[in-house]
Amino acid sequence: MNRCIVIVMLFWLMTGSRVVSALDERLSDDQRMVTGLRDRLLFDLADRYCDLVSNSKDVEPVNRSDMAIERIRTQMARAILAKSADRSAAWEQCQQLGAAFLDQNANHPRSLLIKVQQGLALLAEARLISQELSVKAASEADRETALARLRAARSQFDSINNEIGAALTTASQKRTTDQRLVSGQLLALRGNVSFQLAMCHFLRASLSYESDSANRIDALSSALRELEEVSRTTNSENLLWWSIQLHRAAAFRLTGQTNDAARVLAEFPADKIPADHLSEVWEQRLELAIVESRPDTAVNLLKESAAVTNQTAQLQLAALRLMLHMADLAADQQRSAWLAQAARLTSEIESTHGQFWGRLAELTLVGGAAGTTMSQPTASNTGGSTDILIRTGDNAVREDRIDDALRAYRAAADALRTGENKSDSQWQSLMLLQLKISRLLEDRKQYSESEAQLLAVVALQPQHELAATLHLRAIWCAAQLVAVDSTQKTKYRELLIDHLAQYSRSETADQARLWLGRIDRTENRHRSALDQFLAISPTSQHALDGAREVLPAARAYLTTLDSDSGRIASEANSVSKAIWRALATSTSGSNEIRTPTSRELLSAASFLAIHYGSHADADIAAQLQSALSAEDGTDLAWRRTATGQLIAVLAADSGQRDRAVTLIDELTDIDSLERCLELLDVIATRKLGSQANEFRLTVLEKLLVNARSKNINSSQWRLQQAQIWSESGRLIDAATALEALAKELPKRLDVQTQFARALGAIPERQTAALTQWRRIAAGVKDHSAVWYESKFNVARLLLAIDQKTDARQLLEYIQSIPPGWSQSELKSEFEALLLRCK
Repeated sequence: MNRCIVIVMLFWLMTGSRVVSALDERLSDDQRMVTGLRDRLLFDLADRYCDLVSNSKDVEPVNRSDMAIERIRTQMARAILAKSADRSAAWEQCQQLGAAFLDQNANHPRSLLIKVQQGLALLAEARLISQELSVKAASEADRETALARLRAARSQFDSINNEIGAALTTASQKRTTDQRLVSGQLLALRGNVSFQLAMCHFLRASLSYESDSANRIDALSSALRELEEVSRTTNSENLLWWSIQLHRAAAFRLTGQTNDAARVLAEFPADKIPADHLSEVWEQRLELAIVESRPDTAVNLLKESAAVTNQTAQLQLAALRLMLHMADLAADQQRSAWLAQAARLTSEIESTHGQFWGRLAELTLVGGAAGTTMSQPTASNTGGSTDILIRTGDNAVREDRIDDALRAYRAAADALRTGENKSDSQWQSLMLLQLKISRLLEDRKQYSESEAQLLAVVALQPQHELAATLHLRAIWCAAQLVAVDSTQKTKYRELLIDHLAQYSRSETADQARLWLGRIDRTENRHRSALDQFLAISPTSQHALDGAREVLPAARAYLTTLDSDSGRIASEANSVSKAIWRALATSTSGSNEIRTPTSRELLSAASFLAIHYGSHADADIAAQLQSALSAEDGTDLAWRRTATGQLIAVLAADSGQRDRAVTLIDELTDIDSLERCLELLDVIATRKLGSQANEFRLTVLEKLLVNARSKNINSSQWRLQQAQIWSESGRLIDAATALEALAKELPKRLDVQTQFARALGAIPERQTAALTQWRRIAAGVKDHSAVWYESKFNVARLLLAIDQKTDARQLLEYIQSIPPGWSQSELKSEFEALLLRCK
């Protein structure tokens, strides 16, 4: 907070917190010194000075009590500026300082003044919370704290009044050597304490809930009684008299006794009003003018009050409230002028008096402007107030005062929403305003509230050009709720379906299609998801995102079909045709694959053709070669994917295999090599068999070279390489590679099993194979698939090395142990082998 603003706030909040003025005494030099240090926020220096004076050997009792009071006031200043978490302890220290002094100076002649200062500290704490509540900077729990402090202050002042009454019975008329308070001082102090009790009642009224009018009226009536009592014993020469009369006028006005309020203000002699109270007098006059609702006098009053020098923030706030009241009474054109004048004054209050008062003025403006719509709002009479409210909200957003911004925006939205016969521009203003509100709510993660408000505005004018934007924003909010509550998925999906039903031709529709497709995928509606992705316009900003989702959705859909090969082929063909149609649309029928979207769709179509034979290989090859030749090289990841696909397609054509081999050199990274190998595996399975092995081995060799250079685990590729060698008849190479892997990975059952199979295929290694299969059988679960395979191969190899009896005994033993080999896939092989052994 700006230092000047801090000093002003301290002065205002601590007004009335000094008690020596009640005794008609001037400040001592020491007190002025401490006050100066405190006003400069040099609190530690102020405390040390108080200690220095108090600990002097020749210090008078009065000076010691003065320094104790100044210590409490300095701590009050600390408490006012403390952080919220530290504030309670800081205020409590005020009471502890007073208690410590009273404990050490039980019979001090000025002990009453210490107690009064303790009460003033309680009152200042309650006043601070009240002001924070007025600018929405405190919670309802803080309101209860303020009320508790207020009750404690009233109890303290009542107790002090009783002590003053008892002291008056023995008090001297003249000053005494023991410096005790004389009767005149006690009477002045009682008047001051009574005034503070009235302030307690005023504060109780301001802290009461808006709906609790009975408590508010009771508090103001109690304040009036206190003020009437003290007024009888205070003359106009005392500055306290002016404060009493001003508060009497305020209490009369707030309780509806406007005639009495006017009478009190009229009794003020214009030429004798103290300069310190001139702004307060005009503040009360303006507040009374609001109640009296006299437009003929309001203009003159505002002009005269504006001429007051050194205007206080409270006076300018009263002027602001009167302007807003006049706006509420005026016709359309005059009303706009009043609102504009109020907006200018709000800015002036902030620039002159600082952020606190500026915020209070802004809240007043928001509340007043929102309340200036006539009883039957129309399109013509809402413009001025909503413009001001929107500007106020925009300013609050810039200053990161989100609560204030929301309050202003909501008031403006309410004014626009309730107006009749709205023009297109006002509908547009309402919808743009709702987007502003929603963004602020979303920043606070209040997605449910934002969604509800957006849908409510859309329902008012669903055909407006911005309605689709608001509806989509509501859907986005619903999506955020799904992230924390999965039960919201159904509602989210229904909103997307509604959007596409109502706004299918809007620019927002493709975003909705993308979201609907993604949520359908999470719920295993893969074909529906695919249809949504393919329906996205190729000219949409979401076209590329949608195209990238096509292949995952298509693969997921086809892999979830039943194992009926006929149905899979039929559906693959149907999906492929849909993708080709989308591809044709994205190229406008030219077959020139030049955009990222068309390249993604071509990749999806190529993948399906390779895996399911859904399109002619020659056509796919031609498309891929054309796209690769036209591709500008910026999309390196796509180029690698497309090259791998082209290699796989060319490998299926005996006339293109040399070209396929040369293309492998263009794949240098592990990811693209792996994807190419996957496709070659598919080609080998689907149509080529062992003819594709040369391509697979070439790719594997490049993968192994990459792995060695980058120190990447290559065991899976080495295992696959050995398997292909076995399929190609290179049994010795396969066995050698698998033997090395088996030693490196003794716990990998797939490696150990593959090694045993390779050994068993080499006649010279049958004994080693027998040992390997026995080792596997001992380490796996009985009657598992691997156990049956290992036992069968042990028996087979025993027979192969002329140990027929051992082989037969092993087979009979396996057959006799339930369930025998009846559940094994090798049942027929077991039975045939047993016959050979017999």
